[in-house]
Amino acid sequence: MRLARIEGGFDWHFHDGVDEAFFVLKGEMEMGLRENGVERIERLAEGDFLVVPRNVEHRPAAERECWIMMIETAGALNTGNVRNARTRDHPPRLSPDR
Repeated sequence: MRLARIEGGFDWHFHDGVDEAFFVLKGEMEMGLRENGVERIERLAEGDFLVVPRNVEHRPAAERECWIMMIETAGALNTGNVRNARTRDHPPRLSPDR
């Protein structure tokens, strides 16, 4: 599980062979999805849950700060098949004493 605050748009990417789930803790977001040349947008509000199937290109975005929880396979890169300045090979961890 990963926790994140997002604002603005992220990069289009996909996770090869890995499903990814998003749960909106606070705020609202949009998930752009592209599959077989077809693009669509899912709008998510607080409490909504969305599973992005493996190999489906997606792009999370939020107009205002949105808090999300992502559930994915351990070791999956946050930017999936794309490597850039946003890629986190070793994202920070919360320690038990926090």
